[in-house]
Amino acid sequence: MHEGCRSSIIRNQYDGDKYVIVSSYDKDECLFLMNNMRDGCLLLIDDLNNWKARQLWKKIVADERATITFDLYYLGIVMVVDKRYKINYKVNF
Repeated sequence: MHEGCRSSIIRNQYDGDKYVIVSSYDKDECLFLMNNMRDGCLLLIDDLNNWKARQLWKKIVADERATITFDLYYLGIVMVVDKRYKINYKVNF
């Protein structure tokens, strides 16, 4: 993440600022983060190959707060961007 944006700060929890948020597929943690995300926040969900994580991913993609989502099959990226249309990308590589 630092290679893409040197000013980003990687944390394992949300602290109220516009930081990059890295999380696993813990349902309660992810829903808490989704409730507190605002414009400019980013959430990464890892291990989408896991059935439990994939089920959570489907809920997050359907959530109106998740403006832009990228499904990389093993990793999910959720962005909250005000004034943008909701869209989900599946990235094949």
